[in-house]
Amino acid sequence: MSDAVTPRPPAPRWKRRRVDVLMQVSLVIFGALLAFGFGQWKDQRNEDARARVALDSIRAEVRANRDEVERARGYHEALAARFEQLQQRGAAQPAWADFPQGLLSPARVVSTAWQSAMTTGAAARWSYDELLALSSIYEAQASYARLSDALLASTYQDLMRGGPDNLLDNYANFAPVQRDFAGKEAELVTAYDRVLGAIEN
Repeated sequence: MSDAVTPRPPAPRWKRRRVDVLMQVSLVIFGALLAFGFGQWKDQRNEDARARVALDSIRAEVRANRDEVERARGYHEALAARFEQLQQRGAAQPAWADFPQGLLSPARVVSTAWQSAMTTGAAARWSYDELLALSSIYEAQASYARLSDALLASTYQDLMRGGPDNLLDNYANFAPVQRDFAGKEAELVTAYDRVLGAIEN
């Protein structure tokens, strides 16, 4: 009796074809899932990068606004002190040279980076605390800008109505306005510092 192993009959051709088709379909599905996952990962990385760039731009904008408000605060403090000094001496009018940047020189603050981040949706990836801190500082900044515009409009109206000499005759009235303005600017600078501390990390 022979120990030779009898060969197993080959699988029918239709079974082999079905296995090949299943393998090919599986590879296609796996490749599609892999490509989809990679695409999502890449999109997420791009969105994260865009959110970081937007936040960096806002940091730079907030710092620039803070420096501009600090400049205005220093000017208004110095001008108020100068006008109070002139008033104590009994001066009728200051000279135009006493206020090289004008009777009022409010900071020109901007919100371009903030508005861009809101428009493009880059802010959606920031934390709630960051959004809250930034929205509060931009709201305080907008309130300051509205007050600045109103005071400048009023000053120019008085200048047009009464002329420069009449405006200078009442220079003592500007000292408390400038003191008040400098106080609001000091508060805004403190708020900027607080927000910068919150978003630095």
